[in-house]
Amino acid sequence: MKPDTIYRLYSYVLCTLQGLFLACCLSEVQAAPKTGSEAWYQKIWCEGKNGQLEYKLNNSSRADCLTPKYAIEMDFAHKWHEAIGQSLSYAKKTKRKAGIVLILRSEKDRAFLLELQKTIRYFHLPITVWKIESWG
Repeated sequence: MKPDTIYRLYSYVLCTLQGLFLACCLSEVQAAPKTGSEAWYQKIWCEGKNGQLEYKLNNSSRADCLTPKYAIEMDFAHKWHEAIGQSLSYAKKTKRKAGIVLILRSEKDRAFLLELQKTIRYFHLPITVWKIESWG
């Protein structure tokens, strides 16, 4: 084979492999709906942290995710105030630290995150906060 032919074949194979790689990566991203259900976010986030999804508590309530350190409530940003009470309740019942994962679906949701953080600081609440930004 001529060097020029080998180079073109190499370029073709490389481009094909890059295309396949991008297709695989994008299929994961596209699987994330822009306005996905809370359960979808719970599953992805909790599995990524090796947590137990929908951990059943003794009073028939369920922590959205239980990790070795945290009892976590996941909520959309506008429900940040509900997440505070639920996370503290789950932490007490599981003897773990309280955690909140706030799901931000638009740039405007950052205001809810800021309110959550201000409230936690103001009252010195023992809650760790994570965020999922799902727009773009």
